[in-house]
Formats: sequence, C-alpha cells, structure tokens
Amino acid sequence: MSFMEKLSTMFGKKVKVSKVSSDYVELDSQELPHKTARILVKYFVLSDYNDVKPILNAVREGYSITFIKVQPLRAKDPSELRRAIEKIKATCRATNSKIMGIDENYVVTAPDFADIIKG
Repeated sequence: MSFMEKLSTMFGKKVKVSKVSSDYVELDSQELPHKTARILVKYFVLSDYNDVKPILNAVREGYSITFIKVQPLRAKDPSELRRAIEKIKATCRATNSKIMGIDENYVVTAPDFADIIKG
C-alpha cells in the first residue's frame, strides 16, 4: 500500500490512486469528499432601531440562522419594533429567507435552504 493510499484511508475515504510516474500521483477526484457549507447561528438583541443593520447583514449573507431578542425594544418603543420587524421581513422576502416569531420575545430567521417548524 502506497503512502497516498494509507493517507486517504486514514481520513476515512478510500481514494483510487494510480501511479503515473515516480514523480506524479494521479488521484480520482470523483471520490474525494466535497467541502460542506458552513452554517452560522447568530444571536442578536434588538434594543434600538439602529441594531437592525447587523441583523440585516446576517440575513443577506445567506448562511446564517439568527435568533433576535425583541423584548427590550418592545418595552421601550413598540412602534420602533414594528418598523424594525418590517425592515427584517422585507430583507427576508428579498433573499427568500424565512422569518418566524417564537414567542412574544424572540424572532428567528433562516436561509432559504432551512425550514423553521414551530411545534
């Protein structure tokens, strides 16, 4: 067993190795594992309308699930909360993301490839 075959079995995936010459080794790229996408879970506290901007950036990235605590802004100014939620909803519509209220204190957004199921 060659060094490359040993190395490939160490990482759990058997890769075909064909020797072309003493200087080069040819790998079958069809059997190499594909890199998976990275999904981030982010937590935000919405205490002011200006706190919406980083939330919108996270939604626009397209690979972040966001948990947003809205209780501080609800207690401070309900009309500002409505404006902030409408802004987040508009961004979710534009990016095909999903948005859902968990209870009266939290809102969750998820990218288009993820589903939010309340149950």
